[in-house]
Amino acid sequence: MPIQIIESKNLLEEENLFLRNLRSNLSPTDMYKTLKFYKELERFNEKNVFLDRIVKANPTAYKEAVTMFTEDLREIFMETAKEYGWIEELKKEREIEYSKKIANRMLMLGFALEKVVEATELPFDIVREIENQLTLSPA
Repeated sequence: MPIQIIESKNLLEEENLFLRNLRSNLSPTDMYKTLKFYKELERFNEKNVFLDRIVKANPTAYKEAVTMFTEDLREIFMETAKEYGWIEELKKEREIEYSKKIANRMLMLGFALEKVVEATELPFDIVREIENQLTLSPA
């Protein structure tokens, strides 16, 4: 079985950006170059799997690279986030967490379980779980 070993760091960046950066020790600058390169490709959605692997292997570099985005790149990123519903998803998660905090406060103040469910619009099971945790570990 023939095997080929590629030393990715030794590849020319201009010709092999993806292969060169398919590793877990990218600098924020390398990550930024990779994101910028893929942004410029026409069929961006077809290569999400490649970016997914690079970002998962380099989360810190990705977070720092995002701060280097130009206004154009930031706009594209935000449009993509809106298009895929990521912003709405994040908003819903934050609303649920906020409602849980309100439910916790209401229960601590002695409100009835049914009133907390009605006020927060959280499912009964979630409010019951919050109540149970308060009972297990009173403040």
